[in-house]
Amino acid sequence: LLAACPSAHALSDVGFRLNVPGYRVGQIGPCEVEPASSVIHEGFFQNGEAKDHQHPQQLATAMRARMGARLQSGGVQRDDECSLILGVSPEDVGDLERCVVAVAELSMQPRNGRVPSNFRPPARSRPSAEPLVAYICNVAVTRAHRQRGLARALMCVCEEVARSVWACDELYLHVDGRNRAALRLYRSLGYEALRHWDVPQWKEDCLGLVPNRYHRKVISPDPLYTPLEDDMATHVQPNSEPLGFAAPRL
Repeated sequence: LLAACPSAHALSDVGFRLNVPGYRVGQIGPCEVEPASSVIHEGFFQNGEAKDHQHPQQLATAMRARMGARLQSGGVQRDDECSLILGVSPEDVGDLERCVVAVAELSMQPRNGRVPSNFRPPARSRPSAEPLVAYICNVAVTRAHRQRGLARALMCVCEEVARSVWACDELYLHVDGRNRAALRLYRSLGYEALRHWDVPQWKEDCLGLVPNRYHRKVISPDPLYTPLEDDMATHVQPNSEPLGFAAPRL
């Protein structure tokens, strides 16, 4: 990891501060992709359920594909085809144990209740009837840096980017219903569970799906903003790909 990212200050500045002393937030660039994918692997796939295609190298390949042109050009501007992946690193230049200790991914996704797959189609190939909304996933913190408020602070940065830079009024995510810590975090941040988008229990049982639940938070600065209606909920056909979970290991 040190060869790929030799400095704890390698993350590109994004113009936002992380409200946790001793840490800074920045954008994942080419040299941070593999360390960031290792954080995701540790957060989601080191619990005895890992499979071959969930190896850190495969996660890194998928991450590069989702970031697209942003990986080289950088910037936090809205791009419907390119994910923005934020990372957290220690401010102490002497702390080189790991240059990336937390990550979160922000992207524009169809509002259809599905967990986005590992490799995602470009926006122009998505069904036009599905509105695009800001979506957070892959929130993860390494074990050595948990219980310090990093997940909460990183979520707040994502919300500010979606609101002030991407001009989004709502923010969506999925959370594994078995992850009590994540559920408490999202509730405390104001995310509401959209239970009518749930996969039927029989389908979860038969297909072995993770019990992910769709959540939404209104982030519009307009106090009169009316949330999007849920008239498309009956068309949900959730994706069973393992990547895209939003439940952090805190």
